[in-house]
Amino acid sequence: MDDKRNSLLTIGLVCAVLLVLGVADLWNSDRVYSEAENRVLASRPAFSWESLFTGEYGDAYEKYMSDQFVGRDKWVGLKTRADIHFRKKEINGVYLGADRYLIGVNDPDEYTEQMENSRVASLTKLVNHWDAKVMLVPTADNILTDKLPAFAPYYDEERLLMKVQDSIGEDHYIDVYHALQEHAQEPIYYR
Repeated sequence: MDDKRNSLLTIGLVCAVLLVLGVADLWNSDRVYSEAENRVLASRPAFSWESLFTGEYGDAYEKYMSDQFVGRDKWVGLKTRADIHFRKKEINGVYLGADRYLIGVNDPDEYTEQMENSRVASLTKLVNHWDAKVMLVPTADNILTDKLPAFAPYYDEERLLMKVQDSIGEDHYIDVYHALQEHAQEPIYYR
């Protein structure tokens, strides 16, 4: 009899928690932006029978619910602390670097030679048309390589910057890569 009573008590407790969270969620006002994640949150999707039958409504509503549930910032903070505690290398596109640096991931597989050449050609055309100067500032993962997790891949921006400099000419290119690299041990990027 005790097993049956314990099972009923557990089921009742789970149902009560779900009911309380459901009611709290009804009173929870939608937020547009998450300061903690620095991103726009999903808004309630518009209902239509067509979107319901195609599955679009369900997908959009699931995203909405995951962005708008009660106490979301606290849960996200708890998950982040757990990830740090378990020494994860990356959380949502950000490397957890040495000395508490958070460094954005630039996946080298996302860039192709054709894409680079096309963009360099477009930039060269603009620079020549406007007789402008260009300063391309490298991202933290290229300057603070010693702060990256072991074996973390990063996009080789120095090679791209040299390609740009060769294409537009030294008169139009302001090189900051080497200056930043010389001062990499100083706090030149935000932590």
